[in-house]
Amino acid sequence: QRPLPARRISRGAAVAIGVLMAVAGLADLALATTFVATYLAAATLLIYLAIYTPMKRRSSLCVSIGAVSGAIPPVLGWTAVNGTVGLGAWVLFGILFTWQMPHFLAIAWMYRDQYAQAGFRMLRCSDTNGRVTAVQSLVFSLLLTAITLIPFFRQGAGWLYLVGTLLCNAVLLACAVGFLAARSRSAARWLFFASILYLPLVLGLMVFAVR
Repeated sequence: QRPLPARRISRGAAVAIGVLMAVAGLADLALATTFVATYLAAATLLIYLAIYTPMKRRSSLCVSIGAVSGAIPPVLGWTAVNGTVGLGAWVLFGILFTWQMPHFLAIAWMYRDQYAQAGFRMLRCSDTNGRVTAVQSLVFSLLLTAITLIPFFRQGAGWLYLVGTLLCNAVLLACAVGFLAARSRSAARWLFFASILYLPLVLGLMVFAVR
């Protein structure tokens, strides 16, 4: 039901609107923040539009590429405020990158038939039983757990952050294990909803705990 596939606007109009918004956004960043932030925004656009989008019809590696573009915006925000890319920016990038994998792999498994009908290769063609997808979700959930501990050990986040983050990670990992065990639509949905709750909770804890 989106405007373009529903043909409520033409392709030409969609391209014109997209280009106009992209140019205006980059100009605003260049004038109001830093050139580093502007370059990062341009890189996000380039990766998403020129690499990720066409790759969706060619390879399941598109999920990882898309996660890169999705993880850059918080780094952009960090550099806009601080002027440089520091440890905090890399932690944010790592959290967003690893979080996107179980989040989107759960979506891709739930709607794998619709993606296939549209010609999008979001999952490995050989992964008919979902085992590879579920293993990837669990591995990236484990990596996410490790990365979210960095603010406690390196950036002075307190015990509230540690306990809260460990609880959030425990729930996400439990859902990832459940997905691996069952590999059903229901298990993937649990992982998806857990990932939706996970991100604002962990980042909220970070806002209040990291100084």
